[in-house]
Amino acid sequence: MYSCAVEIVNYAQDRGVVDTNETPLYVVSNNSIPALLLEVGFITDTNDFNYMVNNGDDLAHAIANGIMNSIEAEEISEEV
Repeated sequence: MYSCAVEIVNYAQDRGVVDTNETPLYVVSNNSIPALLLEVGFITDTNDFNYMVNNGDDLAHAIANGIMNSIEAEEISEEV
């Protein structure tokens, strides 16, 4: 699983974090609960589209692992 995560990170281009105060995104700013919008590729880009189609399960696992690691790290910091 680690090698898959590394491959995904190496494949992806960091486009930075969007500050919703500067660029409001409806799906993020109009929620009553915390929200996160992840973009893992562009369906209009043939390479991205094929990667997402062929590696969807790996992408989903990498995202889930990232969320779980973040939650676990937050829980640990709250205990300290």
